[in-house]
Amino acid sequence: MTTCSAAGAMPGDRGRCVRPDPHQMPIRIGYSGRGRRGPVPQLAVIRRETVVIRRECEAGVPLYIQVPTRSYRGVVLSARAGTDGQEISLRLEHGNADLAVPLPVEGSPEDALETWHVWAELLGCPLLIEDADGRIHDVERRLGGLAVRPPRARRANRFFAERRPRFLTRRRVGGVATGPVLREDEIIARGVED
Repeated sequence: MTTCSAAGAMPGDRGRCVRPDPHQMPIRIGYSGRGRRGPVPQLAVIRRETVVIRRECEAGVPLYIQVPTRSYRGVVLSARAGTDGQEISLRLEHGNADLAVPLPVEGSPEDALETWHVWAELLGCPLLIEDADGRIHDVERRLGGLAVRPPRARRANRFFAERRPRFLTRRRVGGVATGPVLREDEIIARGVED
């Protein structure tokens, strides 16, 4: 199990991870969420099919929420101007803001883009971008859950597309008949009396 920490990490996290490793699933991410009385420590355990969020309640009892991965809208990349340049953050976006999970990002913007693609591929979620005004839109055109891309040729090598199919090349083209032509006439016995 890999332990990561996101923005506002919980104390006691052992390490930070740069990129998720598909062979190290499940991945644990500690972060600070919103509560009624202020920030609440939360822990998300991400698997390929589900995300389990552990949240501390005001009464001190932990609350576990299991969310299927397919119910998330996608992995959101947002870039904001910070004090020391541009700050890039990633999060697993859900329709309910309380179920959104921030994902850890470290390194250069190129590393963040690669991490964004790895998370989306790992969880099977679409790539999303957040504008400066907070609107979220898809990177790819989508039709329901399917990405819309230009059509590809069915055959990888177009050289063979103009040729005849293999079963037609075995057939021979007809030509002039050679050899003897046999004719038969009908023999009718007429005028024979019994």
